[in-house]
This record gives sequence, C-alpha cells and structure tokens, in this order.
Amino acid sequence: MSQKLKITMFKTANSGSNTYFLNQNIPNDIKTKYNIRLITNEDAERDPHLHDSDIYINTHGQYMSSEEKINIELWHGFPLKGMAKMDIQETASSEKIHHYWSQLDKIMSYSPLYNTLMNACNGARITQYSITGMPRNDALFNADSRDKLLKFFPELKDHKAAFFMPTFRRSVITPKKLEGGKDFHNIFGFESFDKHSFQSFLTKNNLKFIVKLHPFEEAFYKQDIEEWKKYGLLFLTDEMLKRHALDLYELLGAADLLITDYSSVYFDYLLLDRPILFLPVDLQEYQQTRGFLIDPYDFWAPGPKALTQDEMQQEAAKLLGEKSYFEQERETIKKMVHSFTDNKSTERVWKEIDKTVSEVFQQRREEQNKKAEMEELQGKVRDQISKYIEQGSLELAEQTIKEYEQSSGTDAPILSIKGILYFLQGKTDAAIDLLTAGHRLYDKDAHIMFNLGYIYQSVGNLNSASHYYTLAMKNSTEPELLEAARQQVAQLS
Repeated sequence: MSQKLKITMFKTANSGSNTYFLNQNIPNDIKTKYNIRLITNEDAERDPHLHDSDIYINTHGQYMSSEEKINIELWHGFPLKGMAKMDIQETASSEKIHHYWSQLDKIMSYSPLYNTLMNACNGARITQYSITGMPRNDALFNADSRDKLLKFFPELKDHKAAFFMPTFRRSVITPKKLEGGKDFHNIFGFESFDKHSFQSFLTKNNLKFIVKLHPFEEAFYKQDIEEWKKYGLLFLTDEMLKRHALDLYELLGAADLLITDYSSVYFDYLLLDRPILFLPVDLQEYQQTRGFLIDPYDFWAPGPKALTQDEMQQEAAKLLGEKSYFEQERETIKKMVHSFTDNKSTERVWKEIDKTVSEVFQQRREEQNKKAEMEELQGKVRDQISKYIEQGSLELAEQTIKEYEQSSGTDAPILSIKGILYFLQGKTDAAIDLLTAGHRLYDKDAHIMFNLGYIYQSVGNLNSASHYYTLAMKNSTEPELLEAARQQVAQLS
C-alpha cells in the first residue's frame, strides 16, 4: 500500500479561518488518501517536521515550500481594501509579492470578480484560480450559532444581537502604520457619544451590541476595551474563541444585524440576507491612506451609512424593523461577489485540492519523463562527439557541439568535452579559460576538474595539474574517474 501524502494547513487566528473549517469537515475519501494536520503559525515556527509535508495550505501567505511540493492559498476574505501592490502604504517590493503568488499551484476563489481584484494586488495567472466559495462561509448557515453565542453571553437570551466588526487601522504588529483617521475616544469614532442615550436605545430595541475587533487590533486597544464596556457593549475576543475552541464564523450566523465600516466580513454576511449598517466615519482619510479596490464605496457597501450616534441608532432600528430596507442593494452585490450561495464550499474546496494534487503530480511526472528522455538523448549525442574526437574527426565534433548548444544549451558535460576539443585544436589558452569558467559555474563537476588537470599536466604546470586532479578525486562519484584521478595524483607526487 502506498504511503499517504501529507497535508499541512496553517491557522492564524480564530476569526474566520478557512483552514479551521476545512479541517473540521474532511470527507471520508480525502481522509483515506491523505494525512492531514492543522497547525498554528506559532506551532510552525518550532516544528522540526514542517518541511516533510507534500501539500501546504495557507490563508495569509504563511509558508511557501519548494517547487517539488504543492502550495495552495485560501486567503481570508473578499478584498475591498487595497492590498499588496494596491496598498498605498505597502513596503514589500513588487518582486517579493509576485514571487509568492506566482508559485502557488492553486488559489481558491469566490467569483470571477474576486479573481480580478486579487490579481490587481498580486499578479498571479488566471489559471491558478478555482471558484469554489470559502469554507468558513458554510458555518454561517449552521443552526446552532445562537446556542454557541449564548455560551459566551447568556445575557443575550431573548435579545437581538448586533455584531459591530470594524476593520483594523493599527496593530501591535505594525504600530507605526495608521490607516484612516478614526477618533478612538469612543469605539464608533463619532465626534460625540452619549452612553445613556445608547443604553436607552439598546433597551428600547431589545438589542445587545457585540464588538469583535480585528485580531491584530485587540491587543492594541486592550485598555480601552474596559472603558468601552461601560457603554453596555459586549466584547468577543480571539482569546475567548480560542478558549472555547471555536471560530468567529460559528457565532456570526446568530447576528441579526452586522455593523462595520470597511471590513470585508460584510461580503460574507451577505449570504444570510440580513441587514448591514455602515459607519464610514473616516472615509476620505481611509481612501487616502489605504485605498479601495472598488469604487464608489456607497454602491459597494449595500446598506445605510451613519456618521453620528443618532444616525446609527435610527438606521439600526429601521434595518431591524423593515426587512426590505436595502434588501435589493444587498442582493445586487451578493450576486457579483458570490458565485455560490450555498453551504457546500468546503466540499468543493476539498475536491479541488484533490484534483490539483492529481494534476500537478501527473504534470510533474510527465515533465520528469521528458527530462529523462532528453538527458538520455543528450548523453548519446555527447558520446558521439567523444567518438569523433577519439577518431580525430575534430571538425565534425566541433559542428556537432554547435548543433547541441543550439538545441540544448551549454551544460557541464558538453563544456568539458569542448575544452578538450579546443586543446586538441591547439587552442590551449582558450581551453583553459573555458574550463576554468566552467569550473566556476559547475564547481562540483569532476570531469571539468580532471580535464583541467590533464591540460595543465600536458603543458608542464604540474602544481595546477595536481590541484585539479585532487579536486576531481574528492568530487567524483564515478569509480573509473576516481581511480584515474587517484593514479594521476600519485604519479605527480
């Protein structure tokens, strides 16, 4: 029985990890074919067996293996904001960005629009994308989301739940990089905020506000969170999710209303056909410091926009009370963002992974076979050239070398033969120059070393001859060449 291929998947956080859900729902036929493991970025840093896998699946560009392995990227959301080459403040070079994305064997996608937007940022080839939908979005349809949310917040019982999920503007990872101009003296970024009015609004509408900051931002605003809790807000953190071994998307399906600014989470939430409220309090500054991939924002953000506390409270109440409010706008964007609107994305992704593995390994086997055939043919041609030289047919040998280099280029064996040909043609200096240059290019090739030794011995430079014969002896893996080099070293000693 053949050994199972190994798959390593990376998980960055508990806030919408596609690999987490991919690992949760592995089809039986996939389990029988592969050994699969999910590890955190921290685990990867101290894992001595990290390089032993055959397939690597990322969500944040965490790891790129060698060309012999298979690399797959799921990413972590539908792009609204500029990223990589399209991020105004990006510091990584275009070459570095392209190096990662161009080597991926497969990039899972939401839709044709996703392919276009992602490619504007990273410059991959369209053939690298497969439209499958994203595994994390399957969880939005789970029937037990409400029960799981109540384990975190029992006070939610008999209340509606509004999730406030703003995009991150600053993190402990890049504290000097500030995006937008949001004023954080209150969490919503409003110029003024009355907590008594807010609490009254919550009571009147039988509503609870659950705040989930971006994982990058949670640590940065740790002290502020305690103050913001006094407004009547409930905070859900990545650490809380980790303790319960759950992911945010297992709870998000319980939200009756989503409130955000520029976080791409709303693209996923569109699948539920529930209301979304936007708070673009620093829209102009955000456009200037980060930028958007798609414009105008007012069209692509399918919900009312609130810039003050009163507007937020009024619009939230209207969205919860009127099902048709912005319903058509949400449907329009959903059709462009999602090619699939069901809960079968995980199944499609696993099928695409399995298909990719089969296709890539088949292609590589074919390439290896072609390479082996070519090497065999090249070997026969080189053998024929050597026979021409032995027979004294130097002109024929020279012509065949030219034809060889035109079709196959210059390699170490042909360079070694060419050096001897030059020597036999009386072009000793050219032969030494050629073989010396070859030695720099192919510093482990014992044939080049031996031939240099031979030519130096022929012209009476015995020190150089002994040096190159010794090198040939140390580097040769061929018994016959090794013995010839050893004899020459002994003769010159």
